[in-house]
Formats: sequence, C-alpha cells, structure tokens
Amino acid sequence: MAERRMFAKTIVDSDSFLDMPLSTQAVYFHLSMRADDEGFINNPRKIMRMVGAGEDEIKLLIAKRFILDMEDGIVVIKHWRMHNYIQKDRFKATVHTEKREKLTLKKNNVYTMDTECIQDVDTGKGRLGKSSLVEDSIDAEIEISSPAKNVAFHLLNKIKANKPNFKEPNIDTWTKDIDKAIRIDKRTEQELMGCIDWIYSDAGSFWIPNILSGKKLREKFDTMESQMMSKKKKTDGLDAMLEAYNAS
Repeated sequence: MAERRMFAKTIVDSDSFLDMPLSTQAVYFHLSMRADDEGFINNPRKIMRMVGAGEDEIKLLIAKRFILDMEDGIVVIKHWRMHNYIQKDRFKATVHTEKREKLTLKKNNVYTMDTECIQDVDTGKGRLGKSSLVEDSIDAEIEISSPAKNVAFHLLNKIKANKPNFKEPNIDTWTKDIDKAIRIDKRTEQELMGCIDWIYSDAGSFWIPNILSGKKLREKFDTMESQMMSKKKKTDGLDAMLEAYNAS
C-alpha cells in the first residue's frame, strides 16, 4: 500500500468543506491518511479515538457526503479518486471487494452508490433521510473533474516534489491544454500519466526542467514518446542478448 496521500484543493478549498468545524476537517484528513489504496477505512472509530475526536465528527462527514457509510463499521472517502492517483506498481486493491462492488465511479472520478445502500444519519440536528443524503452539495459546488485534471494534478505534484518552491500555476489552464491532448490528439490518461512518470525516472530526467506546464506536456509528448519507445527497445534488446548469452 502506498504511504503518501494527496488532497485535491478543489475539495478541501470548497465552501462545503471549510464550513465544517476544524475538528471535523482534521478527522477527514486523518481518515484519508489511513485509508487503503481505494479509499476504504475499516476502523474509523478507532482513528477518531486516537485523535481525540467525537462521534459527531464522523456523522457530519457522512451527512455532508465527504465519506460514505458502507455499513459494518466501514467507510470510504467519496472523493478519493480525485485526491489520489497511485502508480500500478504501488497499488494494492482493497480487501473490501463486496463493498467496492456497491460503488460506481462517476465521470468526475467521485464514488457514488445506490440510494438503497445509504442509511439514515442522525447528525444531532435531526435525522437526514435517504433523499437528503443523495443531494450531494459539494458535487454542485466543485467544478467537474476529468482525466485531464487528474493528469494536470499528477504533473503538478511531481514538479512540486522536485521543486518545492514552484510557483502555483493556473491548474485550469493546464487542464484545458491536457484536455486537448486527450480529445484532439487522442492521448489516453494512462499514456499521459506514464509519460510524466517516465520524465521523473532516470531515463527521462532530461525533460524535468522542460515540462513545467500542461501545454508543454502536450507539445512535447510525441518527442518524449519516441524516446521512451526507443529506449525500451534498446533495453529489451540488451535483455534478450544477455539471456541468450547466459543460455549458451
């Protein structure tokens, strides 16, 4: 399971999130830090006790739909896929497969589940019924996420990890440029993510100071892809020669 967790500013800077008490916000961060690689937490109340939080904190997070109650003491971070992209070699699927099957992933990378799975939640200010919970206020507030935005944030996180004082960009502009790469150039989210990961490997490190925006990622993608394929062929060729030599 990956050790690092990220948080999308789109979520934690939203009015819906900031309107909650600081203690509730803190519980959200603690839960997110301890979630598995698909956003599931099987011991939320233990975590709350560890940080000195009360029962009302988790009730409010469920009522405001920042976490989903999957029953049996298990919860899931609703916007997990907006927060985190985990590389395949580090990803470990959740053990809560039956719970995962109850969820669907919307186009904006947000978990949702059938209203029949949603339980009434007593927040201390009256009971919210199923119809109230289905109305997800934050989804109406935040702008729609997309594969392009996932790529934009992945690139930004890589840049900041390498250059902490990097000036905060206009992420919407980056997203628009990357969206063109996906819609017009027919690049997939996986191809763009893979290219970014390659840039921050030893093989592609030449490009680190050159790819500092979504626009540059789109402009230089063909060149970088050619280099990736060329180096992969050389590596595969050397591996084949070594294998043949060892077999002789």
